[in-house]
Amino acid sequence: MKAVLFNALLALVFYCFCLWQLHRYRKFIPGMTGMTISMCLGMAAGLVGGYLPLLYYPTDLFTYSLLGIFAGGFLGILSGTPLGLVCVLEGFFGGLMSGMMGAMLGDMISPPQREFLFYIFLVLLFCTISLAIYLIVHELFKREIPTKLGVVANPFYPIFLLITLFLMFPHNSFKLGQPTPPPSIVIEAREFAYSPNVIKLAKSEPVKITLINKGIQEHDLEIKSISFSQLQINEHSGHVHHSHNERNFLHIHANPGQQSEVIFTPNSDGTYVWFCTLPGHRESGMTGTLIVKG
Repeated sequence: MKAVLFNALLALVFYCFCLWQLHRYRKFIPGMTGMTISMCLGMAAGLVGGYLPLLYYPTDLFTYSLLGIFAGGFLGILSGTPLGLVCVLEGFFGGLMSGMMGAMLGDMISPPQREFLFYIFLVLLFCTISLAIYLIVHELFKREIPTKLGVVANPFYPIFLLITLFLMFPHNSFKLGQPTPPPSIVIEAREFAYSPNVIKLAKSEPVKITLINKGIQEHDLEIKSISFSQLQINEHSGHVHHSHNERNFLHIHANPGQQSEVIFTPNSDGTYVWFCTLPGHRESGMTGTLIVKG
């Protein structure tokens, strides 16, 4: 998540640089060219701005949709501000629609691939910024006005841009047609203890927990008052009536020599206690601690 935030801030720096150049050379930019730049910048920035809240509020559809619309519209307004009111309107509606589109697309894909889609939107934004600067340079060259921005007109600039964007991509986080499997944690249950009895998870990152019963009695694992999503339970104990899938309530069970797996995404920071619900097991010290940090 830190890499996502860093690249988003980097894109914001280049975006602000482009806006500054638009303001600096606005009197040399024809109306139609300015409207095109504002609309394209608004749409590209709106996709990124509208998609970003999803990575931080993955289960609250209303919140990230509202934030996405607001971010897209705001970035659209910024895209047209250097060039006048008409361009502001072009940028605003382009950014508004892209913000909604970014939020909708994020909700349609699986969590392991959401970060990869964000990088695709980021590449689109960088390319759009480069195109906007190229159009500025083109107008300056027609008027024989010297500028240091001429580097974007160099034939080698697109190659440099593609190499830079390629290096930014998270190459190990996505395989075409194969979602990245979540990290796996194995917890062994015996009489009367868990090993390990303390685990740490990252907020908004899917994880697989496997409960292996190496004892001579049946055991389970229950966590209460935890906010989670994307729950999948795979039990091999034959006692599916011990498995629960309720809001803020996670429970898996395993018979002696059996194991159960649960895949879920924790949504909130905090420290939670898990325990065995079988009579007398918790009182005998069969508890553990789950720590979730963003």
